[in-house]
Amino acid sequence: MRKRTRCQARRRERGDPGLVARGRPRAAQLGARERGCRRACVDTQAAGARGGLPRYCRRGHGIGHGGHRAVRVLTLLRAELVKVFGQKGTYAGYAVLLVLVALVVWGSWRYGSPFDKSMRRDRDLLVAGKLVTGTTIARFMMEPSMFVLMPLLVCAVSGGLFAAEMQRGTMRAILCRPVRRAAVVISKYLAGWMHAISVTLFLGAISLALGYAVFGRGELVTYYDGLTILTEPMALTRLAQGYAYCALCMCAVASLGMFLSQLVSNPLTASAVAVAGLLMGGVVGQIPYFEWLKPYLLVTHLDDFGLLFHSQVDYGPLWWPIGCVCVYMLAPFVAGLIIFHRQDITC
Repeated sequence: MRKRTRCQARRRERGDPGLVARGRPRAAQLGARERGCRRACVDTQAAGARGGLPRYCRRGHGIGHGGHRAVRVLTLLRAELVKVFGQKGTYAGYAVLLVLVALVVWGSWRYGSPFDKSMRRDRDLLVAGKLVTGTTIARFMMEPSMFVLMPLLVCAVSGGLFAAEMQRGTMRAILCRPVRRAAVVISKYLAGWMHAISVTLFLGAISLALGYAVFGRGELVTYYDGLTILTEPMALTRLAQGYAYCALCMCAVASLGMFLSQLVSNPLTASAVAVAGLLMGGVVGQIPYFEWLKPYLLVTHLDDFGLLFHSQVDYGPLWWPIGCVCVYMLAPFVAGLIIFHRQDITC
């Protein structure tokens, strides 16, 4: 043992690269590098927080290796979802929607539905039977929520995905790791879209649940563009399509919020500017000499889900709103990729 130690000492004096400072051979040095590569796969913010991330990737390689891009994005996405749904402020939006739906259900049970009053004012109609059902509540909740409340709740979260980390300085720590910037942007936008979809689906689910619990099952009766009566299976199908369209619109709103979050370092500023931009679009659409801009504004298409609740649905007019919403959803994402790639964050 002593002879081997003396031999290693002589080799260390000669500067043999096969040994490291502690006398470990080359294999031990490579093992240390592999462990460092494993540690590089851990996100700075959510490493070990509530079990949010694995300690290393599946093959023990760092995030910078090109063979595991899908694993890298999924790992970062998991970290972003932990950050989004791990803060208490996120659930305030769900609580607000729950209170709003409960108030609408109570008001409809106590004073009657607005549809009921509109139909009873029409003397040419003979009203009989149950006009308020669970599907009626789910349909009625789409109108007031999509214009102000839902964009506000979505922007409150999406506006802080980039700006909050810029403000705290954690974005710099993340980019000091061997992480591709494109993977960071993709994971954050996916997390923002998932939150927007979850908020929209929660509104539809809680509306149906409370509506069925209080009013029971039945047909969907609407009186927006004339009297329309849909059977319950058809009403559920139209509601699913309508809330899917609303979720797509909220993803576009989230994209705007996240894009503005990349340009400023204050989350409140990004959220406020995103909501103000939507409100300004609604005002511009009402000005006569800006009438030509109205078909291209996002706020114009937030209520096009009403086309799905006619007795006979013509899907042709829906392709233009869907295309515009997809452009508003993907254009900020592409612009955000370019801007984030050129931003000087690590200095």
